Amino acid sequence: KDQARDAAKAIRDRQREQQKYGLSSSMQGIGSSDHDSITTPSDFTTAPAVTPSPSFTSTSQKQTTTTKSIKSMSLVPKNKGKSLEEALAKEDKLQPVITNTKSNAIEAITPSAPVIQQPVMLSITETVSAKISREGVIESFEVKGSLSLTATNEESSYCSVKLKQNDINSFAFSTPPKVNKALYDKSGIIQLKSTNTGFPVARPVGVLKWTSLNGNDDMLPITVNCWPEEESKGHINVSIEYSINNKIELNDVIIHIPLGTSESPNIVSIDGNYKHNHSEHELIWDIGLIDSSNASGSLEFNINQKNLDSFFPITIEFQSNTLLCDIDIASVNHVNDNKAIQYGLVKEMSAKDYIIG
Repeated sequence: KDQARDAAKAIRDRQREQQKYGLSSSMQGIGSSDHDSITTPSDFTTAPAVTPSPSFTSTSQKQTTTTKSIKSMSLVPKNKGKSLEEALAKEDKLQPVITNTKSNAIEAITPSAPVIQQPVMLSITETVSAKISREGVIESFEVKGSLSLTATNEESSYCSVKLKQNDINSFAFSTPPKVNKALYDKSGIIQLKSTNTGFPVARPVGVLKWTSLNGNDDMLPITVNCWPEEESKGHINVSIEYSINNKIELNDVIIHIPLGTSESPNIVSIDGNYKHNHSEHELIWDIGLIDSSNASGSLEFNINQKNLDSFFPITIEFQSNTLLCDIDIASVNHVNDNKAIQYGLVKEMSAKDYIIG
């Protein structure tokens, strides 16, 4: 009788210990001796053998596990296993467990691509703004450009930049006060007035700016013509064409066409892809790359609409590695001994408020 009472007390004590460490009461311990008992996390050396419920996994029906074998026996659902290991490791001040998966192995042996930094990094950027009427007349046109320089070390900060400038009569140029303007006007060289001072290190500084003096059709990167025509009452056919200057290549070209209604257009034909934005009441014409192979293209669609003005204004987005101002880098040299300095160059032109209609 005393043995039965002691056994019942031991079971109740074990159940309380199981509940204390997050084990459900249905997970009864199995053991043939008093050595199978639940230990506290502070002396994490052994763990009890348990009978899992159906949604749990176990490597055997009866185990006396060590710290190493804990990894092979899951006391929680599979998707919770990692968090349990992390929690126990944190409490015991153990090193985190690293799962030897294929993805981890790939990450471990695949280094990240290095960022190539030359002694001098140069960046030329242009933004193009235009307002063109529905008839194709240029109402406003502006190009803003800038050249920035980043010296990546002290030695390369004492540099001068020789420019190549061709057919730049349509642009006005300006230099900051610390740049030798007389030298630039005479020789197209960007250099500080004092050769005893270098450019700031590890941060870009603007060394030249330019703006367009006027605009003409030859300078437009892209033109778009739109012809909406009423086919029947409440039904309109819309034809749109684009064409680019053959000297240029445009990337990420997207044309936004307002519809004035949330109704879906019926696409008759298209060069490229499209998306109907219901919430914005617009048709998005995604052309992507435009070069000499697709220097012109068209889109035609029908839609239930009564107002011919609903399809304006059309806005155009694009980017390009070709600049409208014909400017490039000839060389970068040290100001004292004229020794050549390696440099990197990035050029980008993009649209800003490029509107038709």
